[in-house]
Amino acid sequence: MLTRQKVLHLILALLKEGDICLISSGKALRSELCSEADRKSIGRMAEIIGNIYDSYDYLLSPEFAESLRGKSEKYCEVRSSLERAPQKKKVRKEEFIAAVRRLQQDKRIYDLVDSSRHAEIDEVVDLLSNLDLPAE
Repeated sequence: MLTRQKVLHLILALLKEGDICLISSGKALRSELCSEADRKSIGRMAEIIGNIYDSYDYLLSPEFAESLRGKSEKYCEVRSSLERAPQKKKVRKEEFIAAVRRLQQDKRIYDLVDSSRHAEIDEVVDLLSNLDLPAE
């Protein structure tokens, strides 16, 4: 049975594999799994999450800004430089994915995503909560 949590897992699995287009094309969700309205909502959720993931930059996050508050300019430069390392970027994207996976349990995602994108996260949360599917 499809649940809201499984929808998040499906979106994230396809995103990580580069196959997120399978949701918008309708190939990932058969009509037996959910209603047409839910498929459209899931497609929109996938689009938003994919767009944020593709342009994700931890340096723009409220969490990163807070970690620099009151620190010296030199400290800020070094910390920013460390965050730009490919391995660190990979870790931060994994944190983003983990936060999306936990959308129903906590709101950590808001600490990790640029505040200019919080309205998009709100839309995902609304779409998820309005799916005609059980939570878990």
